[in-house]
Amino acid sequence: MKLRTKDTKSRRLRVKNSLRAARRRKRVGLERLEHRLLLTACPSGGEPIAGDYNLLEASVPLEISAPMCYAGSINIDVDQPITISAEVISTTGAVSLTSTQSLTINQTIISDEEGITLDADEEIIVGAALLAADEIEITSHKSIDVNADIRSSGGEITLEAVHKRLNFGISALDQIQDLLTLGSGQLEVTIGSETEEVLVSGAAGVSITAEAGINDKYNIGANTYFKNISPVVMELLGKPDLFTLPVSVQVWNPLAEVKTLNATLVSEGGEVIVSAIAEANAKGKAVWNRVVGTGEKAGEGRGFDKGGGAAGFFFTDATATVDIVGTVISADGVEVSSEVKNEIELEVNAVTNNGLSNTNPSSVAIGFGLTDLRTTSTVHVDQNSLISSSGNVKVEATGEDDNSNSVKATAYRDGVVGAAAGFTYTDGNISAVVDGKITLSGEGMAEDSEPLPETLDFNPALQVDFTNSSVRFTGTTDYQTADAVLFTSADSGTIPGLVPDTVYYLIVTTDTANDTYQLQFAATAEDATSNEPILFGAAFPTLTNPRTGVTAPITITVIDSEGRHLVLFGYDKTLGGEVLYEDDDVVTYTASAERFLGYEDENKNLVAPLAEGTYSVSTVDSPFVEQYPLAIELLDSAGNPIALNGASYFESTSGTLYPISSYNSTENSVDLSTLEIDSSTNEVVATPPSVSVQQGESLVFHAGLNNSITTLEEGVTYYAIVDTSNESSIQLASTPTQAESSNPVVQNAQASLTAELNGQMVSIPIGNFEMGLGLTFAEDPNLPDGTPVVYNAVAEKPVNGLTDQATYIAYNVNNVNANPAVPQFIIALVNPEAVNLSTTADSGTFTLTVTDPQGGQGTTGPIAWNAASDDLNEAIDALQLPGVSVAVSGFGTSQSPWLIEGLGENDIAIDASQLTEADSAVTVTEQQALVGTVLNTDAVSGTFTLTYIDPALTVPGEFKLSITAGSGTFTLTVTDSQNVSETTEQIDWNASPIELAAAINALPNSGGSVSVSGAGTSQLPWLIAGMGDNAITIDSSELSDGDSAVSATLESSHQSFTTTPLAWNANPSQVAAALNTLPNLAVSVSGMGNAISPWRIQGLLPSQVMVDSTALANRFQQQAAVQMTSDLQDAFWVGQAFLANGDSFALTGANVDENT
Repeated sequence: MKLRTKDTKSRRLRVKNSLRAARRRKRVGLERLEHRLLLTACPSGGEPIAGDYNLLEASVPLEISAPMCYAGSINIDVDQPITISAEVISTTGAVSLTSTQSLTINQTIISDEEGITLDADEEIIVGAALLAADEIEITSHKSIDVNADIRSSGGEITLEAVHKRLNFGISALDQIQDLLTLGSGQLEVTIGSETEEVLVSGAAGVSITAEAGINDKYNIGANTYFKNISPVVMELLGKPDLFTLPVSVQVWNPLAEVKTLNATLVSEGGEVIVSAIAEANAKGKAVWNRVVGTGEKAGEGRGFDKGGGAAGFFFTDATATVDIVGTVISADGVEVSSEVKNEIELEVNAVTNNGLSNTNPSSVAIGFGLTDLRTTSTVHVDQNSLISSSGNVKVEATGEDDNSNSVKATAYRDGVVGAAAGFTYTDGNISAVVDGKITLSGEGMAEDSEPLPETLDFNPALQVDFTNSSVRFTGTTDYQTADAVLFTSADSGTIPGLVPDTVYYLIVTTDTANDTYQLQFAATAEDATSNEPILFGAAFPTLTNPRTGVTAPITITVIDSEGRHLVLFGYDKTLGGEVLYEDDDVVTYTASAERFLGYEDENKNLVAPLAEGTYSVSTVDSPFVEQYPLAIELLDSAGNPIALNGASYFESTSGTLYPISSYNSTENSVDLSTLEIDSSTNEVVATPPSVSVQQGESLVFHAGLNNSITTLEEGVTYYAIVDTSNESSIQLASTPTQAESSNPVVQNAQASLTAELNGQMVSIPIGNFEMGLGLTFAEDPNLPDGTPVVYNAVAEKPVNGLTDQATYIAYNVNNVNANPAVPQFIIALVNPEAVNLSTTADSGTFTLTVTDPQGGQGTTGPIAWNAASDDLNEAIDALQLPGVSVAVSGFGTSQSPWLIEGLGENDIAIDASQLTEADSAVTVTEQQALVGTVLNTDAVSGTFTLTYIDPALTVPGEFKLSITAGSGTFTLTVTDSQNVSETTEQIDWNASPIELAAAINALPNSGGSVSVSGAGTSQLPWLIAGMGDNAITIDSSELSDGDSAVSATLESSHQSFTTTPLAWNANPSQVAAALNTLPNLAVSVSGMGNAISPWRIQGLLPSQVMVDSTALANRFQQQAAVQMTSDLQDAFWVGQAFLANGDSFALTGANVDENT
């Protein structure tokens, strides 16, 4: 340890200790506590990649997501946004990042020997530390937001937000630019926040500037010669001041703002400058020019020669603000200033004549000018802030404005009338408010002050006591508790818990008996007085050398280019001057519970913690000799080097150790790959762990030697979320349930529908579910209406109302918001289950107990014996059971039972104990019902036929096409069995069948034998036949229908089967027999087919049947009407159309929306 006394005449930083008794001046020193600790090596633990790195082109936003560690310079200059999401390190060169857009720093950037440059046209966000040996320069043309430390150990730190604006010096061009830019820049520099403490420390100075408005770097200006001679030349040409518009509007609102909040700005060897500059320079004129006419003779003026006017409106609002909430310390000087230059110079001139052109005495000239100038320049040093300097301190707000408004309407030489008006408004606000504390100490100042304590130079590796978070010294000290000190580091290393170049307050404990003292560090003077030190955390593992009697901490291990696992030391001698370690020294290793140091096997797998005990030492050449002059290997009992690994790690229940390569706190993800440098390419190679982590596996976190993962806690169990496509990376959950719900296998799994189509079972993945709409698909699922489907659920992602493995009936829903650019097909599922309830009661009530798809139950309130269907519907809905949605019709009698759709026989239990008939107990009869079709007719003679359209059987080579459009064209693409596709020419929306067939047959792969019938409407679609094995698709993007959505439906044609003619008064058995002779159909029929007792065909849906009633006659001997109804739930019938004799008709059931 060395004690060095500084020259008491040199400049010192001093603050007054507010906790001392009033009127007593106490010496308080803001002093350096120099130390040497260890720098961080490359993130991989190996040597940096040789040479420079240059990237000058990027076609997409650039994100650096893998660590970069180069020996040479790192230069990135692209026209895309840049995001730094992994560490960037240069060991001997500079780091330069330039973007014409934004720049975001999310991980540390280090330049060990040179500087760092950041430059962006848009915002720059510094969210991670910038560490450099030389200058750090940050330049933005919009805003700079600093939420992390910026430290330069040997250079100056410059943060500059400056506005880019060209000043053409030509009135018309400046006017256009002013209107386009709407002012002159809104520039902000923000250091720190309410939640983040930030340190900006530059050894040679700190400069933070926001400069909005005119900037000489970007002002191309105007040549003086041109400015003076151009009016004369233009007059000679008879076209005066062509570059000036008759109406001039300029709006300038430059804002320059610098804010520090919980920030410390420090410079040991230079000035600290914080400034905001706003300059508004609205100069221009509005001139009406005689450009159209010549005015050669009096009274002969044409066009604008007969009169004219010019008007100017200039507005400027220039603001410069500096707000200091924090600490500013400098050994040279401090300047905090805001400066505003605000100038308006407006000239309005109507019908000017410099005396060189002909005159027009009959013209009229009017001019009007308005100027509004506002200036704000403020500096505020908050009451909790401190500015301390051993040089000059300058806190200043300045403002300068000039508002000039000249309006002319010339009546001399030109014109008989001239009128001019001008209005000028000026408002200024200049203030400098210091509510905080400013202290000065320097040569000749405070002659009665006590001598300052000496600077301490110490080695924390050998003097820090982690048991009480202190630094031990021998001898005596002039420091006292609550003294403020500046803690610095020569190599950017630190003591855990302390930040270099930060002001701390001492807690001093002396031991006079042993002639020693110790220093602890507190965040505030109050904490120091209250004996509340900053804790250093866990101690490092140590090596004790009996030869020297010194115990030294192990703080860093690296792998060099030869694959050796080394322990590095930033010093090579003990405090007594002995060599710290020599070859063949036998040392005793002592572990630390919260700073893991382990060893690897020959396959680079982390095996276990390094066992406490004795090991031999072998000294080797240090790969970083300037920072770490001493490097050693530890040898086992057989003399073999031990492959040390000090990474933080997870331990599984089986005992497998997974070292952590990197950790992303935003995504809570961990990289478990092993990083190595390929000696042949010098590139970093990542290898996944040999034993893969399993989904949901429990992992216990243990902190490594230099753990930087602050969001994971030592000894806490986490649960793995594993994506099998990336075995190296896992995410973490806090509970097994959370891990399972986030399982990528579950998240990526899709529910599906299974259906039989054309004799084959197919599985159709469900894209999404939209409440109130249905299931959505990106591609056409090709499910004909009425197709039975089985719903296959994903257990962890249930769809409310659907039951796994249940059978539903599928219907296509017309997508009224169809967008050809984002295809979306909608399928609604209808629960085919239904139940009939009837009773003979004439009084009393009953209740229903309903079971939902998940097994939950609910019991209705009492229901009257003669309840209306709506009352029964409401009683069930009031239970609010998940997945239960019903539609009820009927009257509850044996002739017209209540039909409850959406529930099956096993879903309802009936309590009829309160029902009576003629004072005798009765029951409610329950019977399973099939959803079907209801038919009735007013016929009194004749016959009809029913055609069954089988939804499961398609006609090979036949397709149905319908569109809803009023104009436009479409194309069809035919793809043959060899996967060759051909596309037709544009086809008109209302093409005839012959035209449509000709367009398809013109394609080489169509076969040339396609025939078309129909009209292309939903009621009578085009029937395209003769396609063979070819497939066909449609592009309807060029179709339109006014403001209505356009839809195009192309589907395979389905096979149909027709009954024999049935009599108008056929009984239920005859109708059932005729239908059941058709293939793939089994139905039951009741009723007599009239309005009072219609045929109810259960097992046949309206979309599956067509009625030919042309041979039926009513009592007026006209064609009889046929009505088809259904009691299916109304939500599933929107957009459906049904056919009878080729014409559309309405569904009129109790709970059915009408369709035409």
